[in-house]
Amino acid sequence: MVSTAVMNYLMEIAVISFVFPVVLIFIWRLRTKKNMRPALTGALIFLLFAKLLQVIPYSFFIGFTNPISKVIRTNEILYALYLGIVAALFEETGRYLAFRYFLPKYGENRETAVTYGIGHGGVECMLMYGFTNLQYYAAATVINTIPDATTALPKAMIDEVTGLTLSNCIMDGISTLLFFVLQIGLSIFVFQAYRNDVLRNRLIGFAMGFHVLAYLPDGFYKAKLIPHVVSVIALSITTGLVFYVAWSIYKKMGENEKKQEEARRKLSATTAESGWNMAKQKLSSIDEKQEEH
Repeated sequence: MVSTAVMNYLMEIAVISFVFPVVLIFIWRLRTKKNMRPALTGALIFLLFAKLLQVIPYSFFIGFTNPISKVIRTNEILYALYLGIVAALFEETGRYLAFRYFLPKYGENRETAVTYGIGHGGVECMLMYGFTNLQYYAAATVINTIPDATTALPKAMIDEVTGLTLSNCIMDGISTLLFFVLQIGLSIFVFQAYRNDVLRNRLIGFAMGFHVLAYLPDGFYKAKLIPHVVSVIALSITTGLVFYVAWSIYKKMGENEKKQEEARRKLSATTAESGWNMAKQKLSSIDEKQEEH
């Protein structure tokens, strides 16, 4: 049996996981007045790189039976490292390619990074947490109301759902929010890497490193190597560090954009003044010629 409290919480988190990203993107749109295409791009890139293309290495390293897959599948630490490294490589590569080839005309505005992050993190939130919790809720309903029908459910899912506690559900809710913030922060890292050739490799490397660090605790928890609360604390520390650095980068981008805007205004004013002076000189020369005649 699954407790009513757990079932209610599963449904609440599922609803929040679908509604929160949508509400946030509308609030961000009203605040910034910017185009929302980066958000849609972020969502599509996540689906392509995190859900579709990752199937390729998964088939070789996990799915098909070979010496490498046997080692990874039987070692929880290696399996957690695999998940973190592959996720980092594919998602950060997709993020950079999106900024470089699909969103170049939005590269002058720092808001593009946040908009993209909301789209990327939003669809991850919907699929990884919203849809998963809906599945768990449906399975819990079957377990509680139609016990005979549980034979149609995978045993792993039954064990997972019946083993859920309210504290674990709360931890999952906190993790959902932390991963969402993390995706926005990493988007700022990679956006700055796209705009700054000098720091490109370093920033992408940091983004991938933080991505791996964020995914490892959850992998270790699922492998039953550490308690759930420890994994959430570790994720909180990593996300907090990413947020701090990303916020510093974001503020610096704003300062640079203001300087560039001021430089453009001065250049425009100088050009206008120069043009006016040339016009006055031409008028003066015309007047002098008329006087000579």
